[in-house]
Amino acid sequence: MKTFLLYLFLTSSWLVAQNSNSNEVAKIERRLLLAQSYFELPQDSLVAHAKFVINHAERPTDVALAHYYLGNTYKINNNLNAALNAYQQANSLFKKALQDDENNTELLNNYANTFASMGIVYSQQSNYSQAILYHFEARKRFLQTNNTEKLAAIHNNIGIEYQSLDKFDEAISYFNKALAYNKNNKISNVLLFTNCAKNYLRKNQFSTAKKYLDKALTHSNDEKNSYNLGELYNNLAFYFYHNSEFEMQKKYLEMATTAFQGDAFGLSDTYYYYGLYHLKNKAEATAISYFEKAIENCKKLEIKELHATVLQQLIQIYEKKGAINTAFQLQKEYTDLQHELALHNSEKALSFVELQAKFDKNKEAFQELETAKKRQFYIYLCIIFGLFLGVVFLIYNNKQKMLQKNLIFEKQQAEFQHKALHLQMNPHFVFNCLGSISSFILQNENETALTYLSHFAKLMRITL
Repeated sequence: MKTFLLYLFLTSSWLVAQNSNSNEVAKIERRLLLAQSYFELPQDSLVAHAKFVINHAERPTDVALAHYYLGNTYKINNNLNAALNAYQQANSLFKKALQDDENNTELLNNYANTFASMGIVYSQQSNYSQAILYHFEARKRFLQTNNTEKLAAIHNNIGIEYQSLDKFDEAISYFNKALAYNKNNKISNVLLFTNCAKNYLRKNQFSTAKKYLDKALTHSNDEKNSYNLGELYNNLAFYFYHNSEFEMQKKYLEMATTAFQGDAFGLSDTYYYYGLYHLKNKAEATAISYFEKAIENCKKLEIKELHATVLQQLIQIYEKKGAINTAFQLQKEYTDLQHELALHNSEKALSFVELQAKFDKNKEAFQELETAKKRQFYIYLCIIFGLFLGVVFLIYNNKQKMLQKNLIFEKQQAEFQHKALHLQMNPHFVFNCLGSISSFILQNENETALTYLSHFAKLMRITL
């Protein structure tokens, strides 16, 4: 009876423990789902859910995912250093997990995602060379898993980094690769075609840019991301401004304002283009108000290039109005900003030089290896050809020697035969022949004498 009660107690305890573990796993999974509800929950709640999983989850992959979601939350809220730290933690954990299961597709994709996200953070910090290196690390893993959707996205990101470095040819190359991978339209075609168009707009190749803008427009009805639509409309407005089609510019600016729905980053460009539109229509007061809105957003988001461009427009307006003090203050602000931009651009240039130097070094090493392989191949080819020629020469030489020996032998043989016959014709034999013939003559046997004489003459011709 005691044994039965002990068994019953142990069984019930095991069932309670199993149920408790199941509840804990379900709780962790629910928290992970909540930690990635970026547009539904406030930042504090997202952080709390992610940190709960980090502190309570037993599986390393759950902890890694929580760090990754935490990084996304920080990135969305512009806390870039914290985001980078969270992504690095996730990256380290996924790398460790892959050591035990290196062919796990899900783990490889998650590992690649951490590289891609770190690349985006470095890009937002204007460290474009580092961003490109991390994007290439992500690309390598996505190629392993043949994740075409992610490959389209990562090639688009690489294109954006090169565009930021003013390397437009490299940028368009990667944008085209992104389009090639996006055959199933998993990534927004509006985004990809708009990025291609923006590249050509910055190169002042407006006809080519318009072709890509038209392609983006054909997909705009299916686009669900309003930010992507806003970017398309802004670039269309920029195109029509340069074509002096101001009513079309206004139309797309209104559409961009609606699409961005209060997004300060996207609206910065929209406000600037609105200012240009009103300036062309000689509505200076309205133009100034839009330029000031653009500057407000630029200061908030530290968009220095656009900030400097807008200041130039305001300085020109106030100088024409005769507001010298205001123009002077703006000029001072513009000068300070240009100084920052010069430092920033130097850093950009240096980053690219470092990247280019690393690429060139790897390229040179590869070329040296290829040259060494070719040189080795040609050396082996020469050795083989030399051996072949040597064998042919030996065969030919041996054949010539054999022919020469045969000729010498045949000549010697003929000489020996001739000598043997010559030796046979000794004086005693000749004397006997002549004596016999003279005997026939004395006996008047002329016919017999002539016959023998003829035979003897023939013998002499053969022998001598």
